[in-house]
Amino acid sequence: MHGRVLIAILFVLLATSAGATTYYVDPATGSNANAGISTGVPWLNPPGTRTANDSGFWSITWGSISTSAKVQCSDVILLKSGTQTSTQGGPWWISPSYYTTGCLTGTRISIRVATNAEWSGSTGPYTIDGTGITPSADSTYGVTDHKALISVNGLDFVELKGLSDTQRFICTDS
Repeated sequence: MHGRVLIAILFVLLATSAGATTYYVDPATGSNANAGISTGVPWLNPPGTRTANDSGFWSITWGSISTSAKVQCSDVILLKSGTQTSTQGGPWWISPSYYTTGCLTGTRISIRVATNAEWSGSTGPYTIDGTGITPSADSTYGVTDHKALISVNGLDFVELKGLSDTQRFICTDS
């Protein structure tokens, strides 16, 4: 009996990861009206990005991603190296607003800086320049006293990373 349950779980995990989508974000040339599913049609910023003054979400949709059609477990969002300024977005809310909840260890949502092999021309860090951006906290999840440029709330197993010292996140505020 236990063997059948384990096999069923493995099939679910394999089916979930096999259907994973990779999305692309380029703060220099992207548009959230794009599909975001290739380097040729990237988004400007990731789903859940707020306006620079934190008055609302930057977009209602990111391609086909919306509050009812969310980024799924195992999906990857690749960020092209570059800098997001206040003219390209504000703080990020990585929360159930645009991201699926309940991911497992092996099916995490990954938001990371692309390597040059994954996206030609992505050879450095992804920087959020906080100049002119109002830091935010998603009060839906009871967080109001710790405001940040990136806020992850209400989700399990989301990873924000770069793969090396070259491909990393940098948050600045000059």
